[in-house]
Amino acid sequence: MPKYKASPMKNLVPWSTLQIVGFLVLVGGLASVMVLYKQDQVYKISKAAAAVLAHEQIVQGGSSSKNVVTSQSVAAEPESLYLASISMKPYREVTKVEGLGLNWTKVKSQCGARNTTGAELWMATGSPVAAGVVTATLEKETENNVITVSRFDGADLTNPLGTTYGVNTKGTNGSCSGGSDTEKYAFDINTNPNSIAYAVVAERLRDHEPQNGFSELVEFKQGTSNGDKAGIAVISKSTAVGGNLRVEGKLNSDTDWAIIATSINGLAGTVPTSPTAQPSSTPVSSVTPTSTPGATSSPKPTATAQPTPVMTPTPVPTPIPSLPPTSASIGIWSSKEELASKPMSGDAWNEVLKAANGLSTDPVVDLDDQDSNVNVDVLAAAIVYARTGQEQYKTKVVTALRKVETFVPKGRSLAWGRETGAYAMAADLIGYRTPAFEKKMRDMAETYRCSEVTVGDHNATLLEMYLKRPNNWGAMAFGSLAAIYRYLGDTQKLQLIRNHYVQNVVGPMPATTDYDKDLSWQCKENDPRLINPVNCVKVCGGKLVNVEGIIPDDMRRGASCQADPAYTNYPWGQLEGLTMAGRILERAGMPIWSVGDNAICRAATVLQEARFGAQWRAEGDDRWQLPILDKACGKNWKASYTKPEDKAGLWQHGKNTGWGYVL
Repeated sequence: MPKYKASPMKNLVPWSTLQIVGFLVLVGGLASVMVLYKQDQVYKISKAAAAVLAHEQIVQGGSSSKNVVTSQSVAAEPESLYLASISMKPYREVTKVEGLGLNWTKVKSQCGARNTTGAELWMATGSPVAAGVVTATLEKETENNVITVSRFDGADLTNPLGTTYGVNTKGTNGSCSGGSDTEKYAFDINTNPNSIAYAVVAERLRDHEPQNGFSELVEFKQGTSNGDKAGIAVISKSTAVGGNLRVEGKLNSDTDWAIIATSINGLAGTVPTSPTAQPSSTPVSSVTPTSTPGATSSPKPTATAQPTPVMTPTPVPTPIPSLPPTSASIGIWSSKEELASKPMSGDAWNEVLKAANGLSTDPVVDLDDQDSNVNVDVLAAAIVYARTGQEQYKTKVVTALRKVETFVPKGRSLAWGRETGAYAMAADLIGYRTPAFEKKMRDMAETYRCSEVTVGDHNATLLEMYLKRPNNWGAMAFGSLAAIYRYLGDTQKLQLIRNHYVQNVVGPMPATTDYDKDLSWQCKENDPRLINPVNCVKVCGGKLVNVEGIIPDDMRRGASCQADPAYTNYPWGQLEGLTMAGRILERAGMPIWSVGDNAICRAATVLQEARFGAQWRAEGDDRWQLPILDKACGKNWKASYTKPEDKAGLWQHGKNTGWGYVL
């Protein structure tokens, strides 16, 4: 963006001293108050004086087995504040940050209390030479590294940051050893008026949820092995009044986390905009422009606060050329026509929109990473595009799908089951159909082979693995295969996988299914089932145990049958795949909800109605299933989640799909 500048205006009334004249202009369709002043016979408009403090862009990057990590390209804008956040596994000091032709300085570093991770925050201000990447160099090679770079407009560049805090499980400025893992954090920071609180959470392999009104700008991980992963979440919250502010959030399980928190100072007299502003159902102002894929930064709202904030779409540097012709949507997960009647407000919309906005314009597609959220974020962007018609969301989806077309998987079929189906559903929602993508979907189902599962004398495909494994591995494959075959219009294969599920539930066991491990949770060990039939009790450990609705091959992964079993999350993993397949097959005219005396609903009832204790209820990224299960099972389980952060989780995603907004 060029600096604001006007040519000399000799016919103006001469000024003897500096005079400030406020006037209203339109820049990019937004009303902004700017200042005109005389300097060396050239009248200039100060961008800083005109800007409202706002988060404009965030990009990310990752590396493995290196001592450097590089971000995606960042826009070059004059008079901006740039913040680079780096996390790693294990913690290693960052020795330098380079990029954009700017001088980067370290703001703060904080190790985890067991030194398994850490966070660093670096800052640069000024006018970049050109758009480009930002690279951080670490003192030593690590297992995995992640970096994010944020750009802010309207910051007070003479004093951009307030007090900066480092916190780990041992407290403020906690030491790097002797700590214990936790899943929650809460601490206070001091903020100035008209500022944006900004925090970096080094989360390792965990999933993060901000609380106390903070919004998550981005969250992602690097690495294929859970124990070696580096993860980062960046959160923010606007504050007009300043003072003490509680930074609060939680992870989905205990870990050795580290956090750096600060606040970005705005210019005196300005009010910060919310970095995660959500749209109202109707336009707030007729001068608000529609962002286009060619935009390099989000439009800036006026300094006047609105009762309902205006959506700030994620900036997209360049549209993808030659998009394939749009085909008709089948409606695998939802359709444009159905979504047209859904409100663009409320928790369900806010969550899917946040994910769509948080999706990078150059997403990292990895079908071998079973913990990657890119697939579900791509689905979110497809949903938002189908609802709004805004092309920047479609462009993000197309970018990801083209990467899927060229990706060659070499990992585990569990990852393929978790990751692939969401891409097929996203392609359907935006009408994306190419020979290369169709072939990739077929190959994911029937060509690529997983080294960890064998069938006969060869390694198994995803389809073969589904036909063999009666646990969460098979169920995740079931969900993705349902999406793939529905996308391909392969009714025969869709019927095959449905019939296999039905026979596994109602019996007798299909010949391909392999129940070769602990059968103690089975109602009848000589007649094993995927989900136990109704009215089944048995003696386990000398006690009578109600095993109706139990998913035996996932319960045995925690312990053999007993009256007070140790908690395991595997049954919810099975239900994630079954819930996904259940919705897809119902919409395809092949319903399975009622099969086996409502077997899926009975299995969910065991967990959600706490037969073995409250710890078995859906938490974390399992909660997305409840709105769908409520509808299918005639329940209202979601009503028991009353805390704001828990209610939000109902409308988020899981490991394979999500976004109850489509209901």
